[in-house]
Amino acid sequence: MKEKTIILETPRLLLQTWTEDDLESLYALYQHPDTLKFYHNKPLTLPQAQRLLNELIEHQKKHGFSLWACQLKLTQQIIGFAGFMTLEDNLGIDLGYHFTRLVWGQGFATEAAKHCLNYGFNNLSFERVLAMTNPNNQASKRVLIKIGMIFQKQIIYKNKPFDLYQIDKNYPG
Repeated sequence: MKEKTIILETPRLLLQTWTEDDLESLYALYQHPDTLKFYHNKPLTLPQAQRLLNELIEHQKKHGFSLWACQLKLTQQIIGFAGFMTLEDNLGIDLGYHFTRLVWGQGFATEAAKHCLNYGFNNLSFERVLAMTNPNNQASKRVLIKIGMIFQKQIIYKNKPFDLYQIDKNYPG
């Protein structure tokens, strides 16, 4: 079993780096149709989940941040992920999150996203953070607004439409 690095802690979650041992947990996050309807047409295969896991691990090594596994403190179960990725074409740093359907409506996305923003500004020296969401994903938009992000515009990224949100380090929220 590989050692995980805890990046940050929230009242209910540990956000930590992924290891090769997390493949089944990551794979499981991409199996329920409700959690995929805004971003993926169908569940990931195990080889696709392995590629994604490798990308997340490599992104962490290269940049010092990634989308981190969100482990529920109470049960030690990985229930989602949250963190940052670099966007292509030098667009900036993207805040992202994804949680299993079983924990929707319990505030985990907001909790994780808020703590990630604080970590990004205070520990990673980000000056600005972006977030993109499917224009039809009202729940994700609510999370972004709750944590102080401001809608900027609709964009096309990788041939798909997204609503683009932004927050700057000096935002008083």
